[in-house]
Amino acid sequence: MPTYTQAGRLMHIDTPLGEDVLLLQAFTGHDGISELFHYDLELFSEDASITFADIVGKRVTITLVRSDGSEECLNGFVSRFAQRGKDRMFTCYQAEVVPWLWFLTRNANCRIFQKMKVPDIITKVFRDRGFQDFKESLQGTYEQRDYCVQYRETDFNFVSRLMEQYGIAYYFEHTNQLHTLVMADYPAAYKYCAQQTVACDLAGATVDHADMITGWQVEQELRTGKYTHTDYNFETPQTSLISTEPTIVSVDGNSAYEI
Repeated sequence: MPTYTQAGRLMHIDTPLGEDVLLLQAFTGHDGISELFHYDLELFSEDASITFADIVGKRVTITLVRSDGSEECLNGFVSRFAQRGKDRMFTCYQAEVVPWLWFLTRNANCRIFQKMKVPDIITKVFRDRGFQDFKESLQGTYEQRDYCVQYRETDFNFVSRLMEQYGIAYYFEHTNQLHTLVMADYPAAYKYCAQQTVACDLAGATVDHADMITGWQVEQELRTGKYTHTDYNFETPQTSLISTEPTIVSVDGNSAYEI
């Protein structure tokens, strides 16, 4: 039995290794619409000989306690696990946590899909890889495609290409047991954050708020000044189909750069 416990802490982790075998010290990460979320965890343990095969590729859940006592769960799979030294009491470990969709980046294929709609092609790829934790929130009409080819693409790149082409985005819903991929094609499908407002104190003088923005960074980067696209119609070869769109934010000097 571990001597130290996560009970009563504002964040803790549940792993297949057992209760409190790993103690969550800190974590950073990012999430976004149509992105693979990614969390980097710093972990302590009294066990200096954890078997990596018992944690890599396995599901874990991070639980955060909000200021009102409610909980926020982040569920995912450990894609990488590392031992980072030890001190007198603990061994330090690091872990990366990703969604099940990440596993599709590890498999490439050549396939042909016939007489199928795009959402059905995507769900078939998911199921063929053994994943069922997804659902559709789609309002659009999708015509059947006679022929759709996956050629030397990872499964992730293939389904991402189809979703981008047809205006389908995705995000993840989390519980303490699993995370579910939600495919959506209309704005109202996206839920508001549980905490829609947050206090801001850049001077660091206020201590009344448990959740607060204490730092803010502003930057600007020079990007391409315009995007130009053209096409060709063999029936009217003399017709110019060039279309150019300038950048919304103009930065001095970027008008000379074009894609």
